[in-house]
Amino acid sequence: MKATDKTKEELLAEIAESKRRIEELEKAEADRRKTMEEALRESEAKYKQLFDIAPAGIYEIDLTTGEFISANDLMCELLGYTKEEFLELKAWDFLTEQSLSKQLERYDKIMKGESVPNIAETEVIAKDGRKICGLINSRISYENGKPISVTTVFHDITEKKKLEQELLKAQKLESLGVLAGGIAHDFNNFLSGIMGNISLAKLEAE
Repeated sequence: MKATDKTKEELLAEIAESKRRIEELEKAEADRRKTMEEALRESEAKYKQLFDIAPAGIYEIDLTTGEFISANDLMCELLGYTKEEFLELKAWDFLTEQSLSKQLERYDKIMKGESVPNIAETEVIAKDGRKICGLINSRISYENGKPISVTTVFHDITEKKKLEQELLKAQKLESLGVLAGGIAHDFNNFLSGIMGNISLAKLEAE
């Protein structure tokens, strides 16, 4: 039977069936999108929760502008800024001069597509002027092969560095003590020899 031979009722039935199938496909696609959106929202919520409660400072920088995209509460507290104040800063505003030089060199390599270590040490200046030593672990995000942002985890190692310096100082003092003890021993031996010679000279004089 040709399509033209079908009755009006049959054609209407086919149209209705096609419409039903289209509606089913549209509903399935809508359900799929809804499921994906819910999964994405759940994933974002979990990420935000981890971001906020992480036992380390975390911040994200836009590499095209040097501006902060986000920062967690711990990072802001560590430097003594409110979140609003922190996000108004540029990436280089709180770095010490030496750390700024290292980070600019690192940034230049990143923009040239060269590889850089993920982990590095840096030193920052808090709002109240305190210097804080940090161990940073960074992950770079790319778009069309170009670096666009970097997410950094900042661990405060200030106390660790102080302990290392105190230990080094103690080791130096210990070495000086050993050296001084050796010198004193040699001097005592030398002095004993002199005193012995004086005693012999006295006996001979008598």
